[in-house]
Amino acid sequence: LRMHTYKVVPFSPRAGVVEWVDDTMPLSEYLFADDSRSAHPRLRPSDMPYREARKAMDTAANTGGAGRHERQRKAYERVCSRFLPVMHHFFLEHFPTPALWYERRTAYTRSVAVSSMVGYIIGLGDRHSSNILIGKTSGELVHIDLGVAFEQGKLLPDRKSTRLNS
Repeated sequence: LRMHTYKVVPFSPRAGVVEWVDDTMPLSEYLFADDSRSAHPRLRPSDMPYREARKAMDTAANTGGAGRHERQRKAYERVCSRFLPVMHHFFLEHFPTPALWYERRTAYTRSVAVSSMVGYIIGLGDRHSSNILIGKTSGELVHIDLGVAFEQGKLLPDRKSTRLNS
């Protein structure tokens, strides 16, 4: 097991420069960027668009009152039924031979396991598909934007109360 590393030069507690990580792309770019080259519009054009799925989940999460959890569950089930997984196509498209596909998929799985463990230990937060890169030649994940680490996310204002007050 290993974790992809890169150099970071901090300028201040809030800013710095990160080494460019070659041959990678953000998961969000592959999965659902706002163009026809990303996987969801290209491979599943009849699926619910990403922005619509995101809006449905945000609406359910930010609607209070009785039955809130039931509305969230129903919204989740609706989105899941209309926004099907496409991540497996990454490996089929980038690694065409069975041996290479298996090797890179195994590398991906191991990198998910290692980054999950390390992320938990260091209290890494702010994880989303734009902060996680995938290696186009290795299949491994690379986490970027490590600004919310060591449980710093617990110090951030609550999103729900911030939205309600703004």
